[in-house]
Amino acid sequence: MERILKKTYRTAHPLLWMLLGVGICIFAACGLEMFYTRLFPHIVNEKQILLQSPERVLAFFLFCYYIFLHFVIQPKIIYSFIYKYRFALALAAFLICVALQLHGSSMSIWNTYLFKGDDPSRFQEPLFGLTRGIRSDEWNVFTPLAMSQEFNDYGITNSISRAWPTDMLTIYNQPVWDITLIAKPFYWGYLLLGPAYGLSWFWAGRMIALFLVTFEMFMMLTKGKKGYSVMAAFLIAFAPVVQWWFAINFLIEMLVAGQLAVLMIYHFMNTDHLLKKALYAFVFALCGLAYIFALYPAWMIPLLYVFAVLAVWVIVTNFKNGKRRKAEWFYIAGAFLVIAGIAGFWYLRSEEAFALTMNTVYPGSRVYTGGDGADFLFSYTTNLATPYLATANPCEGAMMYGFFPLTEIIAFTYLVKKKFKDLLVALLLALDMFFLIFAVAGFPVALAKITLLSNTTVRIIPIICLIEIFVFLRILSVTDNPLVQKKWLRIVLVSAGVGISVIAVYSAAHSYYTSILPESMPMAYWVGFVAVMSAFMLYFFVQRRKKLKTIFIICVCLLAFLSGMFVNPVMRTTDAIYDKPLAKAVQEIQEKEPGIWIGADMTSNFLIANGAPTITSTNIFPALERWEMFDENGEKQDIYNRYAHIFLYFTEGETELGPGPSGDTFSLYLNPNDLYRLGVNYICASPGHVIPMENFGGSLTVLYEDQNAKIYRVNPME
Repeated sequence: MERILKKTYRTAHPLLWMLLGVGICIFAACGLEMFYTRLFPHIVNEKQILLQSPERVLAFFLFCYYIFLHFVIQPKIIYSFIYKYRFALALAAFLICVALQLHGSSMSIWNTYLFKGDDPSRFQEPLFGLTRGIRSDEWNVFTPLAMSQEFNDYGITNSISRAWPTDMLTIYNQPVWDITLIAKPFYWGYLLLGPAYGLSWFWAGRMIALFLVTFEMFMMLTKGKKGYSVMAAFLIAFAPVVQWWFAINFLIEMLVAGQLAVLMIYHFMNTDHLLKKALYAFVFALCGLAYIFALYPAWMIPLLYVFAVLAVWVIVTNFKNGKRRKAEWFYIAGAFLVIAGIAGFWYLRSEEAFALTMNTVYPGSRVYTGGDGADFLFSYTTNLATPYLATANPCEGAMMYGFFPLTEIIAFTYLVKKKFKDLLVALLLALDMFFLIFAVAGFPVALAKITLLSNTTVRIIPIICLIEIFVFLRILSVTDNPLVQKKWLRIVLVSAGVGISVIAVYSAAHSYYTSILPESMPMAYWVGFVAVMSAFMLYFFVQRRKKLKTIFIICVCLLAFLSGMFVNPVMRTTDAIYDKPLAKAVQEIQEKEPGIWIGADMTSNFLIANGAPTITSTNIFPALERWEMFDENGEKQDIYNRYAHIFLYFTEGETELGPGPSGDTFSLYLNPNDLYRLGVNYICASPGHVIPMENFGGSLTVLYEDQNAKIYRVNPME
């Protein structure tokens, strides 16, 4: 009995220590809360007073108690328990997040533009972290669109967005009651529980699913190496590119669906049970549909290459496992028929939306031939700093820790040693080189189109980083011995790695794209990252035994965690939108007298989140017939035939459409008399927004006003 206790616990009286730990950790949590509320605003240079938060104290307590348990219970017991019950624990974490309505939206940025109210909910501000104004595609487009669906009964066609029938199944495909919902589990919360819980379901579900699926994928890839599989889950789930682009462009859906599809192929190949084969084939079909519905070619195309390589490797290496039966072909055919049938139905239903998008100036006419990626190859070296230091556009430089070009050197050395007999590493390295040539040197237009890479952008670089993660973790899983045996060769390779690390960091620090660099980066950071890269290189040329392996895994997990965890804020509820007086006023007006709205000064997309059909909300498709009223000869189609954020200005002159400050914008200079041509019933703008009334044939009545917004009713022409 005593021996069993020693194997389980590290103290003589574990129960007493665990009870004592509760008090210790409560005290520690209160100290951390005091530290956070007083020092965090100074650390991030934000002039605000943080209120005490019981949720934050509870989070600090759970963190402290988790650490404390390592001093009472043997760590092996803790992690064996977590591994054994990982799915149940993940489900519990998911349910808690949804119950508390926790999410990572930066919606509290609306507090910058709109009045919070005289007695605002404390949930209008983040519990943890900072809101990210740069992620306007999330808080100003994607999230308001999803919320508008609540006022649309989650129908396929939404006339709230753009105040024009808008297809919700493409581009920013949104929660919709439709057959496609079968492959969109992250949207189920919206339809079952409404926007507040649905938003949490969307954020928490995707993060937990990505972590779990990645872990399972690498358990297969590394042949059960739990430590390296956890490291992979951290490297991918907390990758800066995943976190900075978390809510849009569906990168998470692609990573989850692609990896899960490969896992289904693996299990399909390794079971003799026909019912299980049928289940795996069905899940594969759902993964295929989820991947297609993501519909973001810049990542879909290169990721498809990656998952195809993984699938080929799984099929080749597992073909002789289990019994091969004729019934398998029916399951395989059935899976592809499900994919083709539902995807075909989806395409036919949304054919007009696809046609509109493909014929736009932006993004439809874009053809990418590569050749401009060299300056982004080392931008991962800045990613540890961008969550904490001011950066003009950290999103474009967000990557994964693939450690280019160290991984390529390691992989080539490994393949030479193995005489190129590791099929997976060989295939992945070949794909890596193919993508690198495209990204750095570029392809002719014809070749870019044949390979479909013409549909990508420079965002192919994070996919190269992903390939590198697969490569170096595969190599680490094969053996714990040094990559080469000769000491002099080890010294040469490690020295070369140190030199390359210096070049990589120097190149990143002097990048042509200064917008992806944090401001005032201290020299100590660059030196520190050279040390990180050098240590990574060294690890492959030493004996990777117990303690060193544990330290390495912990350090890499910590690097990934600190680079991604604090990118998005932790918010609770949707009060940052629905608790505002303006939100209540808009909903009340729209309920009593429904009408068409137009907005200026950052109000347009806020209006659609509250159910108000708004002409100037982001036009995810161009409303060509509407804008042709002011362009009878079609001379200005290049201005408005695009995905566009619309800037509204009132003018005494004729209504005119003009270019905006970027490719996804245009300006509307509107004569107030044309409000009637557009069918506008309500205007929402800041109180200082000038509406020229001298030659206006109608009149405006103020229905609502606060210090940041004013609502007018457009009265009939006199």
